[in-house]
Amino acid sequence: MAAALACVAALLPAPALAQRAKAFDARVTQFVVHDAPRIRIDDVRVIDGTGAPAQSGQSLLIDNGRIARIGPASALSKEPADTVIDGHGRSIMPGLVMVHEHLLFLDATSVADAVAYVSEPLSSPKAYLAYGATTIRTGGTFSGSDDLRVARSIRDGQQAGPEILVTAPFVDGEGGFAFQLMPVTDPARARRIVDFWADEGVTSYKVYMNLSRAVLAAVIEEAHARGKKVTGHLCSITLKEAAELGIDQLEHGVIVATDFLADKKPDQCPASGAGNALIALAPDAPEIRELIATLVSHKVVVTSTLAVFAAGVVDWFPATDDLAMLNEKSQFWALRALTIRYRDPQQRARAAKLLDTEMRFERAFVAAGGTLVAGTDPTGWGGTLPGPGNHAELRLLVDAGFSPLEAIRIATSEGARTQGIDERVGTLREGKQADLLLVNGNPDEDITKIGRIDLVFKNGIAYDPARLRDSVRGKIGR
Repeated sequence: MAAALACVAALLPAPALAQRAKAFDARVTQFVVHDAPRIRIDDVRVIDGTGAPAQSGQSLLIDNGRIARIGPASALSKEPADTVIDGHGRSIMPGLVMVHEHLLFLDATSVADAVAYVSEPLSSPKAYLAYGATTIRTGGTFSGSDDLRVARSIRDGQQAGPEILVTAPFVDGEGGFAFQLMPVTDPARARRIVDFWADEGVTSYKVYMNLSRAVLAAVIEEAHARGKKVTGHLCSITLKEAAELGIDQLEHGVIVATDFLADKKPDQCPASGAGNALIALAPDAPEIRELIATLVSHKVVVTSTLAVFAAGVVDWFPATDDLAMLNEKSQFWALRALTIRYRDPQQRARAAKLLDTEMRFERAFVAAGGTLVAGTDPTGWGGTLPGPGNHAELRLLVDAGFSPLEAIRIATSEGARTQGIDERVGTLREGKQADLLLVNGNPDEDITKIGRIDLVFKNGIAYDPARLRDSVRGKIGR
């Protein structure tokens, strides 16, 4: 019998014989709550991320980091498990897949001389994981090597955080607002940059506001040849022009579009007026409908980043507890920016109008068949932070008119699908990676309940979100 058991044990996959997190660094294991090979969550509501209604009275079995079974609690009650978690009154849903995130932050000490950013490789990943983002795509960087190293460190169990899909450093032209934006005006050089970062391991590219169409065309062609996608925050190039050049994704939506300026000059970012031109249009103006039709026909994905535009505009964001996550200098800068907006009724009213226009655009874009995904854009302006900003984004999608189930789908399965990782994550399906959130309440009915995450599972390992939050309190920013 002993010999037979030894043979069976030898055939079992290694994770079944030992807890995987034991191999992690202590900087990670301090946040781990459960890491048994087989974990069963009983009598729980399942929100699968597809937009389908939640199923009550379910159980979910995790086996060595994968979802082994999902079904009625009565049908799974006899399934052996090393750890059983009572899910009564709770919901499980996929981990968030957020696709406009950053591992950088505004250097508040630099603003008097020049706008500059610093890498934020240690605190931000823990904040993302604490608020349920189990996968993020960075939306550009000034420190590509830092971001790649963080992603590798997390995968190797040396650091706590989400799975990170790294976007290459921004590709911008002359006139970038930040000190570190190196201008790229030569298409041949743009191709060399694309190839360099593809070899380093990035998954996508981010083009920025002052690019020429020739350089954008070169970036798109070279990136596609390497099997990579291109996204953009544009100004010198209109959204319509970018779609026709073959761009894969556009960040922020219509709120940054220069398509509606009568005096828009080719390849030039106007000094001002893009927002005013958008505000002057009716929400269902023919120009907006035409742009939506162009984006949909070219299968361009749009990233909603409502949180970054809502900070200081909606009364509830950012919350005082959110700002407490910032260090002293960054908190001072955020409060200063928010105060300026609050004290200027005209500026706040204009920002509220732009936010409303963007919300209407996103609803119309999805209704027309467009693909919308979600991001946060936490760069240090106005208190939009990694973690809290992710939850704010979901709440704002609901404020925009999406149902809570639709908002969850946008922030989970749609993000995974557009990044080409939906075979692993984004929905709760048997055989998929056990990246999921155990939430106290029903976020599919009341999206504010997303703020009540009890456990964050990544690869079947459960992390304590409260411990993760406490570890970064007062540390985000530089």
